[in-house]
Amino acid sequence: MIAEKIESKNVNISSSLVNKFLNNYRDALAKLIPIFDKQDIDWKNSDDSEEFEGIAESLYQWMVIYKIEDIIVREHDFLPKIVKYGYVYHDYSDRNFIEVIHKNEDHFGILVFDFFKTKQQAFDTVQCTKITFESNELVERQIELPFNDVSFNFQCRIKK
Repeated sequence: MIAEKIESKNVNISSSLVNKFLNNYRDALAKLIPIFDKQDIDWKNSDDSEEFEGIAESLYQWMVIYKIEDIIVREHDFLPKIVKYGYVYHDYSDRNFIEVIHKNEDHFGILVFDFFKTKQQAFDTVQCTKITFESNELVERQIELPFNDVSFNFQCRIKK
């Protein structure tokens, strides 16, 4: 059996668009806080709230993932599979994901977006997973970075 070659490919989604999608998503979560409070949905401890996670995952799918997929389908004629909100994988070599770029670049790995969480202010923290450059395997989980210190990019891997 011949192994499939995994190739990283720039699909020309501007990082400014990816940042816009994630900023809009974060803003939408923040604007829902009064409703979360009225419904007794624990948005502050999102790790412990199944209700919040369900809403956050659904919004992420519609406001980030579908927007990226739409651009790729229109401009590159294929539909990529993108990692799910809040999921951590052991191997990212054939997975497409949102990369977190910290202002103090880490030269020892790639940071993959997991979700936003609350530390001091609403959704002020980005939780991500570090993977290796070479093999794209998991190195470290639950890395937390201040939202104001990061930007985002889309990483696409295509099987050929």
